[in-house]
Amino acid sequence: MVSAVFPGSFCPPTLAHAHVVERAARLCDTLYVLCAVNPEKASTYMFTLQEREAMLRHDIATIIQPRLKAQGITCNIVVATTEGFTPHFMLENDVSLCIRGLRNSGIEAEYPDLLLMIEEFKKAGKDMDIAYIPCVDPFLQRDVSSTAVRRLAAAGCSAQELFNTGMVSEFVAKATVERAREMVEKQHYIQGQAPQSPRSAFSTARSGSRPKPPRL
Repeated sequence: MVSAVFPGSFCPPTLAHAHVVERAARLCDTLYVLCAVNPEKASTYMFTLQEREAMLRHDIATIIQPRLKAQGITCNIVVATTEGFTPHFMLENDVSLCIRGLRNSGIEAEYPDLLLMIEEFKKAGKDMDIAYIPCVDPFLQRDVSSTAVRRLAAAGCSAQELFNTGMVSEFVAKATVERAREMVEKQHYIQGQAPQSPRSAFSTARSGSRPKPPRL
């Protein structure tokens, strides 16, 4: 029996995340999709840990599991949360394989964190394996990031417009747009952008300055 963990912030979960989960499910019998807290990204989070968990559960139940079932894949996908260090969760659940979505920033950017994770396993007298899966769904024809989704929502995209980008599910698009509007109304900064009304931001975006989804 092979078990693996796919950790991430998932704020919000994207269809690229779904693609990685679906492919990872072909490699193991049990896959933990671990919604975690990254201290370096915490200030940019739009959603609580529980909200992100709920969105993951929705997308897995309505998008991923039906696809896997149609292909005869029976991987047990478990959505879990942690506010601690991913290796500690892995050791507690007897999981040694970590799945990572490969971005165009390359493995080098993650190398320091990977060394820390491996070191935690060594302290426990165990080995950790890492498998990288491209974070780009070839059917989407683009790189997809949670950052891009947040920026488009902050710029005033409607839920339907965000959904039409192909980056997130309809459920996630609606939740993200609603939260972005709440944050703008409360004059909170979103990804370093100055507070402004969604409609005025969207008008500016339509004139040619809409933020483009960054390549990961």
